[in-house]
Amino acid sequence: MIPYPRGGQETVPALEGAKEKLGEPIDYLSLVLAKLALALSMKPGSTARNFELNDLEDLLFPFLDDEFKKDREQLEGEHAGWTAEKGDWNSAYQRGRVKILLKVMKRNDMLTLGTI
Repeated sequence: MIPYPRGGQETVPALEGAKEKLGEPIDYLSLVLAKLALALSMKPGSTARNFELNDLEDLLFPFLDDEFKKDREQLEGEHAGWTAEKGDWNSAYQRGRVKILLKVMKRNDMLTLGTI
C-alpha cells in the first residue's frame, strides 16, 4: 500500500476532497445523454461516430435485452441487400444503431425530458 501523504506533503491537490466525493452517486443518465450528444455530433459514417456509438452501447449494456438483439440482427441483415443507389451503408447503419439505442432508452425511461 502506498502511504498517504507521500513525500512529506500534507495534502495532494489532485486528491483533495476525493474521500468526500467517493460517496456521491454518479449521474448515469447525464453520462448516457452526453455520450449520445457526442455521437450525434460526429460526421455520419465516420469511424469516430462508430466509436462513440460503441461507447454508448457499452454504457447501456445493463439494459440491452432480447428486443435489442432482435433489432440489431435485423439491422445487420439489411447489409446483404444494400446497394450503392441507397447511399452509404456506414451512415445508414449508424443511423439504425442510434434508433435501436433510442428504443432501449425509451423502454427504460431514460428519455424523461420528452417523448418520441
